[in-house]
This record gives sequence, C-alpha cells and structure tokens, in this order.
Amino acid sequence: MKRPLPAYGKALALFVMLSCCVLPSVCHAQAPAAVRPAINLHHTSWTARDGAPALVQSMAQTTDGWLWLAAPTGLYRFDGVQFEQFVPSNEPLLTRNLSLVNAFADGVLWIGYRTGGAARLQHGRIRNYGEVDGLPRRLGPGAGWQRSHVGGDAAGHVLPGP
Repeated sequence: MKRPLPAYGKALALFVMLSCCVLPSVCHAQAPAAVRPAINLHHTSWTARDGAPALVQSMAQTTDGWLWLAAPTGLYRFDGVQFEQFVPSNEPLLTRNLSLVNAFADGVLWIGYRTGGAARLQHGRIRNYGEVDGLPRRLGPGAGWQRSHVGGDAAGHVLPGP
C-alpha cells in the first residue's frame, strides 16, 4: 500500500513539476536575442533636376534591365543612374503624350498613347498602331490606355484586356 506524501512532499512535487514546465520558457525568453547583422541600405531619390520626368503615368522594366517610364512629355528610360528621353531610331512616336508602358518576357515594350493608338518597341525600333490597324481612336473621354487593356499569354502573344 502506498503512503500518502507529507504536506511538504506535495509542495516539493508541485514545485518540481512547475519548474520543469515554466523554467525552460522563462530561460528561453530571457536568452539574449541573436545578433543580427546591420542592414546597410542606401536610398536615392531623383527629381526633375536629375532628368526624371514629371507626372509618370506608368513604369515597366524590360528584360535588358531598362526601366521605362511613360509620361505626358514622352517616353523615358532609366539605367539606374540617369534618365534619358527615348527617341526611336526608325520613326517618331505618334505623340509624346503617353499613358502606358508594358514589358513582356520577349523584351518587347508596348506603349499606349493617351490620345489613342499604341506602339510596339523592340530593338530600338517602333511600330505604331492606330485606327487603320483596328484600334479605337480613343478609349473614352480623357482616357488613354491602361495596363489592363494590354496583356499577353505565355507564348508572348498580345491580347486585349477587358
């Protein structure tokens, strides 16, 4: 037959049980946090003084690394250091008033004109598309192309959006 624990034995057993449950979590909580290396971040901002266009409507990055910007004042590209207004080698843009740039995996950049029409830029050459190619003259009062208007599938075919 088992003998009952004396009063101090019950207290001792309770203390041991609590110590086994609580002490590891208390010790873990008070352990010094792992030393994390300092993150060295660098922030740079660009303004019109640096050549950045005002009122950027859309941005896209092509596979060659250029960041393209559509603005009411034209098409710009940025290499991480400086901005330059892009002038196609074969023919001019229909207008400098742009609303959209959209890059695809094959390196093609599609450009939407705020006044209607679109252009395809590849290897520095532009192909403009307008009403004669079946595009609407305008998409609505004051509306240009939006990112949802130009999409593509996995094979790189351009598809109209909703």
